[in-house]
Amino acid sequence: MASSKSLKTRLSTQHSVFGQPQQLPSCQLPTKDEIFRCYLWHRNTSIQCGEKNASTKDIIKLVADDVISMWNKASIPVIAHRSILASLEKLIEKGKHLQKYSEEKRTSRSFQTEETMFKELFDICSCKCLNKGLCQRDQCRCATKVPAIEWDFWCDQNSERKMSIGPVDEKTTAVLQRRCERKETEGYRRSLAASTSAEVFEHTEEEDTSCSRPTSPDASDKSSDSEDKATNPSDDDYDINRDEQNRRQYPNLCEIMERTGLSNRDACKIINACLQDMGLDQSENLLEASKLRRQRTYWRNEKVAEHSHTLRRLVCVGFDGRIDDTRLLEGRRIARTRKEDHYVIVAFPQGQYVDHIAPQTGRACDISAELLSVIHDTDSSDTLTAVTCDSTNVNTGEHKGVIRQLELSLNRPVQWLICMLHLNELPFRDIFKLLDGETSGPKRLKGPVGSQLDFDPCKLPIICFVGVTGNVTNMYDDEVMKDLSKDQNYLMKACLAVQCGHIDAKSCDIEYLQTASPGPLSHARWLTRANRILRLYMSTEKPSIELQKIVSFIVVVYAPTWFQIKAHPRSCDGAMNFLFILRLCRELRDDQMRECVQSTLSRNSYFAHPENILIAAVNDSDYTVRRDAVEKIVHARKNVDGDKGVRKFSKSTINLNFEATSYFDLIDWKCSPITPPPMLSSMSDDELSAAAELGPVPMPRLPCHTQAVERAVKEVTRVSTKVFGRESRHGMLISAETSRKKRPKLEAKYSFVS
Repeated sequence: MASSKSLKTRLSTQHSVFGQPQQLPSCQLPTKDEIFRCYLWHRNTSIQCGEKNASTKDIIKLVADDVISMWNKASIPVIAHRSILASLEKLIEKGKHLQKYSEEKRTSRSFQTEETMFKELFDICSCKCLNKGLCQRDQCRCATKVPAIEWDFWCDQNSERKMSIGPVDEKTTAVLQRRCERKETEGYRRSLAASTSAEVFEHTEEEDTSCSRPTSPDASDKSSDSEDKATNPSDDDYDINRDEQNRRQYPNLCEIMERTGLSNRDACKIINACLQDMGLDQSENLLEASKLRRQRTYWRNEKVAEHSHTLRRLVCVGFDGRIDDTRLLEGRRIARTRKEDHYVIVAFPQGQYVDHIAPQTGRACDISAELLSVIHDTDSSDTLTAVTCDSTNVNTGEHKGVIRQLELSLNRPVQWLICMLHLNELPFRDIFKLLDGETSGPKRLKGPVGSQLDFDPCKLPIICFVGVTGNVTNMYDDEVMKDLSKDQNYLMKACLAVQCGHIDAKSCDIEYLQTASPGPLSHARWLTRANRILRLYMSTEKPSIELQKIVSFIVVVYAPTWFQIKAHPRSCDGAMNFLFILRLCRELRDDQMRECVQSTLSRNSYFAHPENILIAAVNDSDYTVRRDAVEKIVHARKNVDGDKGVRKFSKSTINLNFEATSYFDLIDWKCSPITPPPMLSSMSDDELSAAAELGPVPMPRLPCHTQAVERAVKEVTRVSTKVFGRESRHGMLISAETSRKKRPKLEAKYSFVS
């Protein structure tokens, strides 16, 4: 009797990637993952039989014998035995390497690519015509050909793998042959019956009585059909309740479920209850969770295929990342949520979600490698001209940042469009740190102002406060106001109220601000922190000097700049928006605050770089400015030295003129090295000059901020806790985005009226 130590459980033999060991299938040619499971099965069998010293080569020989036996059973010629052993050794090494990936890295693109490779057929056929694209056996010129009778099976095993090897069922084959014969003669029977009825109609009644009617050709078939059904009933005889099955398609329902994150079970309960109330609770109308699961998978795949077909040859991409709570799969069961770094990629000028990646680490080299793979997949290596992101050092590092590594990989420069909304938060952050002190943790503030920001607005009444002079105006058009979020609308109303003081309650929406939420308090959301500071000021009888200075900075610099960027969101407006911030900073009365803001802007002067100033200049309405910009671009193109490689985008060469009155005077052009803007690389010197003479040079409407990327990041965070696996998250994101384009709102009946 074997000892208890020699007994193996399923958990002990479970492989983390390929599952349980097992022998090769007996009805199909094996795939690569089935080969590896067979290798694990032979290895475990050798250990149980006492052959603990069996080498990998010995086990591979056993696997090779099984593989060759399977291919011989299919009557398909194979390559030499030594070549099969060499291919198996490489396959086993790749499988062992795949096991080395940790659980956190198994959602990366590199792991999923290698794992998908193992789903392919382990091809040892001596004929390689099918791999070369020759789908007809007549075109094969190999010395050893695949038998003609096995050609269809060989093609199936390389594609859909629906056919299988099995014994011949003579009885079923005879029935199928008779059925095919009946289908072939069906047209003849109908034509014969039609001609017979026409002849009978032409005969007179006397001829009809004297002549016998021809025998119906269906008489003999009815007897044969009844005989066939008695011996071998067809599928139709068993499918009695086929009319009661729900065979409808639900594309719109699946889109709404992906958008709201509703589960299959809950959706079935709600829909079936609604059908009962409407008196439509028949079997052909009711839904089951399994049907909805299949429907969601089908329509999700349809949307992904359409999405990958339309989003090609991108001009500009934006990316940003966040660490999300992500559902992961351990073995064959769903594990608890874990932290995983997700980066979202959005295409501009459409502002459309492209894909999301999960790099192995947060280093720039891993992020750029994953991002570059998406660029290659969308066939955008030659068309990409600009990249937009926030100003984090890992993205904008001068030597080894993500954008710099992308440029080196593409072997050409791209336009750096660094988010101006993030730029606007940096001076506010430094001013708040200067006046309120350092924070005490990731979620707590200890300064005199920050310690009071965690409040409930309903419990904090608005008093008679003194107005503060600011630059916020309510003069924006409907399109800008429509694009503002709830927190941004709150900021505008709060700024207007603080500037007016507690005088005109109706025009300042004091009643709204009394109960409305200013947004959550978070280190990552400086907009809601500004809302809370303004709301705190409206409820403080004797505000401190620090609170007054912060409120003054918000209404003088921070909020006006925010709405300026929202009103002028194009990349060609970036230099003008940067000049707008400089002008507002000059209005600050406190010298320490003004120096702090100027120092921050000097470190983040991306839109004061000559490339971005020239982009704004060629779109200027003044012909003189456009002409000067074109001359500088043409001159810079002549001085580009291709031997030095890709130009380096450097902020250290920018000497800001804080007293500038025009964005073209933000820098000293004589002392600044000038490089041509990559966004205009597709236009020749003559085309650029001709376009500038006619008016602003046409170019894609690329943004100067990444708000669309932030919205996509929020969506990835939402779906990460709903489904597991990159492909499922990708499909759910695309379906939800499609639903929002069709129906921006779902609050009323008219939203669903087509």
